[in-house]
Amino acid sequence: MPQRYDCTVDGLSGYVELGDVWSYAELRQVDSLGDADLMAFVGRKMIAVDLRTVDGDSVSTPDAFTQRWQELDERTFNWILAVSVQERARVGSLGETILRASLKSYVEAQAAGTTNADQGKSTT
Repeated sequence: MPQRYDCTVDGLSGYVELGDVWSYAELRQVDSLGDADLMAFVGRKMIAVDLRTVDGDSVSTPDAFTQRWQELDERTFNWILAVSVQERARVGSLGETILRASLKSYVEAQAAGTTNADQGKSTT
């Protein structure tokens, strides 16, 4: 489910909404991206955006964000960096929930002496 982040920095307004479809490789590499690559990555994950440049111009599409991120107020830029960290953690935790459920099922099956492979086998 997409996540909307509203800018709460004093004197600034706007929001970004990010999708939660990330590949495993993206999740692993996002921490090592430089500013330009990170902002391009964030732009690709955006579903909606409403930010202002320092001159007051609207940045209202992901493409405009990708092209004009350097025109944002420094505080907005730092807020976007913080959002990218939050989003990585949020998306990563979505996968952890699925993994935990799978591991719990596996551990319970091991404790009962069965596995998914054993469930289809006859014991006679």
